[in-house]
Amino acid sequence: MKVTSFKSKVFLLIITSIITINANAQNEPFNCVYNAYLFQYNDVYAVNLASGTSLLVAEDITENSINASAYNNVDGYLWGFLKNEPKTLIRIGNDFSTNKFTINSIPDDAIFSFVGDINVDGIYHYKVSKSIYKVDLNPNSDNYLEFIESFELTQNINVHDWAFNVNDNNLYTVEKNSNHLYRINTETKVMTDLGIVPILIGNDYTYGAVYFDVDGNLYVSANQTGTIYRIKNVHNITTNGYIDSNLFAYGPASASNDGARCPSAPVPDEDCSNGKDDDGDGLIDCDDPACSGVESCPTITLTTSANKGGLESNNRLSQKITARNYLRSKTNYDFDSKKAPTFKPSNKIYLGQKTMVGIEDFIPYDGVKNTEAKITTPSDLINLTNAKKIFSVDYVNTQQQTVASILTMETENGVYEHTKYICDRLLGAEILGINTFYINDEMFIKTTIKSPSGEIEHVISFAVSDNGSGYDVESHWNLDKYTQNISYYNYQVWSNSVDDLYRLTSKILEMFSNVKPITSYKNSTPPYVYVKSGNYKNGKLTLNIVNTNNATNIKIKGGLRASETSDTETIDSDIEIDSYNTKIEFEAKSLFDFGFRIEGNNGGTPDDVFMADGAWGVDASAKNTEVISFDVSPQEDIITDGSYMVERGINLSAKTTEYVSVYKAFTPRFNAIDLQEYNTLKLNLKGTGKLSIVIMKEDVQHWEDQHKYTVELTNETTTKEILLSDFKNSHNESIKMSNVTMMVFVLTNENIGTEEYKSVSLENIEFKQAENLSNNNITFNQQVQINPNPIKTNTTISYYSNINSNYELSIFDITGKRINMMTGNTQLGNNNINYNKTNEENGVYVFKLKITNGQSYTGKLIFSN
Repeated sequence: MKVTSFKSKVFLLIITSIITINANAQNEPFNCVYNAYLFQYNDVYAVNLASGTSLLVAEDITENSINASAYNNVDGYLWGFLKNEPKTLIRIGNDFSTNKFTINSIPDDAIFSFVGDINVDGIYHYKVSKSIYKVDLNPNSDNYLEFIESFELTQNINVHDWAFNVNDNNLYTVEKNSNHLYRINTETKVMTDLGIVPILIGNDYTYGAVYFDVDGNLYVSANQTGTIYRIKNVHNITTNGYIDSNLFAYGPASASNDGARCPSAPVPDEDCSNGKDDDGDGLIDCDDPACSGVESCPTITLTTSANKGGLESNNRLSQKITARNYLRSKTNYDFDSKKAPTFKPSNKIYLGQKTMVGIEDFIPYDGVKNTEAKITTPSDLINLTNAKKIFSVDYVNTQQQTVASILTMETENGVYEHTKYICDRLLGAEILGINTFYINDEMFIKTTIKSPSGEIEHVISFAVSDNGSGYDVESHWNLDKYTQNISYYNYQVWSNSVDDLYRLTSKILEMFSNVKPITSYKNSTPPYVYVKSGNYKNGKLTLNIVNTNNATNIKIKGGLRASETSDTETIDSDIEIDSYNTKIEFEAKSLFDFGFRIEGNNGGTPDDVFMADGAWGVDASAKNTEVISFDVSPQEDIITDGSYMVERGINLSAKTTEYVSVYKAFTPRFNAIDLQEYNTLKLNLKGTGKLSIVIMKEDVQHWEDQHKYTVELTNETTTKEILLSDFKNSHNESIKMSNVTMMVFVLTNENIGTEEYKSVSLENIEFKQAENLSNNNITFNQQVQINPNPIKTNTTISYYSNINSNYELSIFDITGKRINMMTGNTQLGNNNINYNKTNEENGVYVFKLKITNGQSYTGKLIFSN
């Protein structure tokens, strides 16, 4: 037997030397690595299962496609079948060089397969029709590179990949359509139906890549959407027992998927409640898809309405966006989806009518299960954008909550000028991930966005043009990639469910193809390096960069404007990066508008980012109102001491018989912000007449109930500090600075109906926290003398200054509320301040005297009759 075995092995080696083609003599094994490897035709992607991100690591490694890929635990290589090369397996090393092995002992009815994996003993198991075939790939075996046996499954299952679990050495797979999980014991040849996987219920996807980790968790990737699902500890699942499954990550979609991974390697997991990024994907706790439905994280969230969509804060639109939202607030506009009319399609397309169709005819009314489509068209976009026609619907569930939306615009001479991909990432929104869909075997970019108010939405944007004989479909990240000077039907589709997004988009394209054939797709790849989020505050711009293709350098090129009326300043910068997540900070000084393109040195689609601050605007809608001049000046002084700046100043002059006003939104999208940490409004102002300052709140529906404060303007610029508690509504209630949206400055005629000249100048507007003094924490300075004290009518405060400077005297009551403030000049030496009692009630007060050289004095004042 030993001699026979030896001869057999020698013979095998001789045969192998004849039929093996060495593509690279340096071919070395992978051994057990963390990455999963995804084969798409003859290209190889390294996939991080925790984040879903993929990196193209090798292209065209063979002439033909690779299928039934598998990791061999014994030799550390990747293996697979070569399409169009019968009975030929390929071995892939860690440098992606290859060796081919033609195995003549493979039966003629099993010369190729799409489904295969290798068990812990190095035996390759691949599926053809209803049977499993085995090939020995253990280099230590006497039967190395020999066909061993085959056996027939008890039923033919429609599967596209399977994988061995190292915990029990059984095969596991998920069937298309039924979404049932199967266990196959290849020793006993028993196949067990473990039941339907809960997270997959209702799906109709091809699961072309499946992987295991060391804990026996099965990861299932859907070809069409790229979504990666996790089924936990499958070796412990009993027939019709509980199957613990959840959405895990959003990975790359493909028309041809096949996966391989070392099943003994762990997969990093996210702790969903510790406030940290545990798995290195840049997502924390509930933002990570792996936390969907785990602990306190919701399975899905609600989405924003299409009535609020369709706009981006770029420089051309920013002022119009602010005007739109100001007028909506002033006229008490309140869109209520519960009262919106139900969408009832004309059925032209459903009934096969192929003429006289409009944008509303390509909206599926039944696109999301258990919802009703409501018409939510934001008609006021017509005058703001390049849209000729607009139509939108929200899909509202039985709890009257929006779970998906479609916004469509008809444009001429070019694509619609906004895409939801380019969201307000510098104003609170975040991109949680950029992946792909495959619809009709064509790739579309799918983005997951978290809005400033917390909604998580999956988004697709595309446009359709009519070429006469059919339709052309385009989907690009960059708007300048769309074909120029033609008419489009533009679509922005978003949902809280990847599956509903896929179905809605597929249905729209199907409706177009029912009218005319879709003759071409012109779609771009997503960016590999992009801005996840950012922030601009008080002169500093921060960008959080995601780098998915190991770029070492990025180029940022664009332009910024310091104010609405400033010229554009060009920005061109090269920056080194060295990690998946990189934070970059710029000293941007004053900034109104910033648009730039960012591109990594490893190529790929660049990312476009736009930001505009909430714009200043003029309301001259009152009868007989004429604006003489209106200028916006750049912010000269950048405040960085913890205050919140309302950036830039304005100068307005006008004639009116009623009123004229200027307004400034805190954000360009009119999102509410929280300023409760501040108690004082400080600003420089001058002008004519009385100025009403209105701070608008999102939860106050009527203009008349907003909180106001009125000041008397003079011809000289004065600095005014106003306690926010002095802003009162019509019920004399003080404002609470949560969910505030805008400031409005109103100049009203003293004599309505008579033309009056009005002017106002505003500068250095900031919200700040004034010092809150308490009698329990006062250290009194004996270098200040107050005479008399107690005070009946007036007193003199005497102090010494060591320089010529300025002073600021503040008076506080016992609660810490500032009730008065004086400023003036200080000379070197002894100084006196005469203070006259005004409306102070009898009692103990505290003063604080500050000199601009840093001197500070504190003391008590006692007022009496």
